[in-house]
Amino acid sequence: MIENISFEATGGNNCEIKLHRSTGEITVIGFNSLSPMYMQDVYVKALVIYLKKHPDFSDKDIFGSLTIWLAQHNLHLPFSGQTYVNYDRQRIGKRIQELREERNWTPMQLSNASGIDVGNVIRVEHGKYSVPLDVLTKLTKSLGCKLIIVKEEDDICQR
Repeated sequence: MIENISFEATGGNNCEIKLHRSTGEITVIGFNSLSPMYMQDVYVKALVIYLKKHPDFSDKDIFGSLTIWLAQHNLHLPFSGQTYVNYDRQRIGKRIQELREERNWTPMQLSNASGIDVGNVIRVEHGKYSVPLDVLTKLTKSLGCKLIIVKEEDDICQR
């Protein structure tokens, strides 16, 4: 299930539409045009209708039925597309869950301590929510931790 559709300029005359799935996967559809950026409402409307008709949308559909659908609606056609999993999101969510469990807290207790909705706490822990920095900071501070950035080779979790 698609939870969110976002648009991003990627340099030059290119942009991407990102379909954020409830599983944590993100399907990125690339365009050789900024038209989707300027016509976001039109593309969102077309994609919502398409996704209702094709709920099992996969990468092979990007250059199949989706391309045909966009062409029928006189919209620019994609030049690339792929689905990937954001493993960092899952790793960070798992770590927040571990820290919460070390305190013997329920998700509701972390929600109360951080001021973050309990549904969002659970989505963060399962890697199904792209967390804004302020939300991540509130969660970690509530758990008695702080955010730091380390080089991958210095990350003791990688060893």
